[in-house]
Parts: sequence; C-alpha cells; structure tokens
Amino acid sequence: VNDYALISIINAKGELLYCNERFTTVTGFTREDFFQKKFESVLGLGKKSLKSLLNPIGRLRKGDLKCRIKNGAFCWLETELIPVENRLLQSGFIVIQHD
Repeated sequence: VNDYALISIINAKGELLYCNERFTTVTGFTREDFFQKKFESVLGLGKKSLKSLLNPIGRLRKGDLKCRIKNGAFCWLETELIPVENRLLQSGFIVIQHD
C-alpha cells in the first residue's frame, strides 16, 4: 500500500495526525509542514471540497480532490475517506489517495 497510495489520518478538526512517505513524496510537504495546521489549508483545498467528502459522517466517502502541492502546482487525487472512531482518535478519518 505504501508504494502506490497516499495514506493519512486526520482528526475531526481536520488536523493531520499521520501521513506515509508516499504522501510526502507526491505532495512535497513534510510532516512538519502540517504541524498545528489544517489538512485542507496546507493542501490548498477549499473548505467546500473537503466538507463535501466529510458529510455525512459515518460513511465511506469517495471523490476526486484538487490539491495544491508544495511547489504551488495542483494535482487531482482520487480520494477515499474512511470514518474512524476510537478512544485515542475520538473521531476522524483515514484518507487514502491515488495520484
């Protein structure tokens, strides 16, 4: 999975908790670029585009997202959001993306 998919975990507030090496390679962003920042703001996503996938919570959501990569260019990523709830994360999403 790490060789072909961008994997990340975001909490319910939209903060990045984890991203794999493929994510950093494709986007050019490091984990530190996301520290205390919203997933959508770093990737240049409009709130409307991310919210369209986040609602309604509790279901697997799929769609294409236009994302800004670190060099300022944009790319389209096929995106799946998988809702997660547990004691540590409380609620959030596992995000699987393909370029």
